[in-house]
Amino acid sequence: MELENILIYFITYIVPAALMLAFSFVILTRNINNIEHWLGFALLNTFTILYMSEFIRHLLPEEYSVPIETYVSTPVGISALSFALHFFWKVSLGNDDRKASSLPVLFYIPLVAGILIALFIERTDLEKPLDVQEVWIYFGQDQASFYALIGSSLFLIPFYWMLRKGIERTHTTQDRQLLTFLAKVMGISILLILILGLPAFHDILPPKPYQFIGLIIGWGIVYSMYKYNFLSPMNKQYETLFNMQSNYILIFNSNWELTDWNEPSRIFNLKIGMSFEEIIHFYHVEEHMEKFKNMLENTDGIHEFPLSVDFGNDLGLHHLLVDGKRFIKNRKVAYFYSARDVTNERKTMDQLEYVANYDQLTGVANRGAFVRFAEQYISDNPDKPAYFGLIDLDYFKEINDFYGHHVGDQVLQVTANILKQFVGGTGIVGRLGGDEFVLAIDDLDTFPSDELIISRLKALFEINPLIIDDDLIPIVPSVGISNYPNEGKNYDELYMLADERMYHDKNTKKSTNQENI
Repeated sequence: MELENILIYFITYIVPAALMLAFSFVILTRNINNIEHWLGFALLNTFTILYMSEFIRHLLPEEYSVPIETYVSTPVGISALSFALHFFWKVSLGNDDRKASSLPVLFYIPLVAGILIALFIERTDLEKPLDVQEVWIYFGQDQASFYALIGSSLFLIPFYWMLRKGIERTHTTQDRQLLTFLAKVMGISILLILILGLPAFHDILPPKPYQFIGLIIGWGIVYSMYKYNFLSPMNKQYETLFNMQSNYILIFNSNWELTDWNEPSRIFNLKIGMSFEEIIHFYHVEEHMEKFKNMLENTDGIHEFPLSVDFGNDLGLHHLLVDGKRFIKNRKVAYFYSARDVTNERKTMDQLEYVANYDQLTGVANRGAFVRFAEQYISDNPDKPAYFGLIDLDYFKEINDFYGHHVGDQVLQVTANILKQFVGGTGIVGRLGGDEFVLAIDDLDTFPSDELIISRLKALFEINPLIIDDDLIPIVPSVGISNYPNEGKNYDELYMLADERMYHDKNTKKSTNQENI
């Protein structure tokens, strides 16, 4: 065999095999405990084996070509299909589809069938004609084989379909960009398989050039890891949360097994894989276990739930406020618990009194506390003018539906902060529930008219949108103002008038938008 041919084989097969092997270890080392990383590792290494089998096939005498194709290349090629189906299903749909948790078993039926066929194939079937050229050893290629190639390429269409369906289920801009990119990679791969398999390329390209599509897929996966934070380690995904060093943060996977925690949480003596039940039982708070799970699964989450935990030893009893959320990030279901230690705060403020008077999500006065404040002000100041304002957010339901309730909660928190900034020390802000807020202002020097209040308030909202990833989410308030005591002598009268004006503001904007359309 000429040295020139060996060099060609080396460049054609060994270099791609080395790249695929390197790509596979880049994926695996990102998170060795994650099934997606192992599937990516297995998928890329099937291509490594395919390249190596072609390299060896060309070095050996031609009579070895058919056995290598039958016993190595064909089963490994089928296993590549199975691993790819499982991998792309997992990263696009599988992490958020509990009903289909047994579906991956079907992906491996072709693999089992391929192995059985290889084991029981008759020896006479190994005698197939070859087309031996100066450099390459081809298998017979004609129009029928091209049609067979077209048929086999159809197996890639489910990958593209799964990625497109996954885009519809994503919750963040980054995830949409990631799955869109992977779908493009898969679309390009399907197109190249058909082009490279044309009979016209016979004697020009190496045998089975479509195998090199693995390089495109491998590059696409690795590139997306760095461009879109794909297949990132858990603690990298939630780096922002982990930097909240004052809180205890625990992360559980969809099976309620502990996957990560931040540095302060080491106080709980945690271990990877501990179940949620183990931790709850260890700290003797079993009565809250089902409540915590149900609140995360069936509601908007847990908001500053008061919990007393005995840490034992010299640490004693600690009082915590627990927050929890069910998240889907990077297509994975995860449960977050963040506990703030309020033991020292409780020494100066009775926690039950705080919970009774303040909204747990936004930190402003709740409905009962605000009404008590307003009625007390009216009682103490029968002649001192003040403004009563009612604020309702436009498109809040659409924001919740599109981005998820966790973003909706952030909208409410930003709204409360804007209102507190606006009122300053001149009044009070409250949340009546949902996206409805109230405020009271008695500083007529700063705010000589209700028109000035509305214009300044809307301007403040306009320059303070919520930014999530690359998305800028405007927060648009509808505002109604009533005047005490000229337009109302009690809370109910002031509220009803402000409510009427707030809806007038909302309907006016809707009419204007429709006219513009």
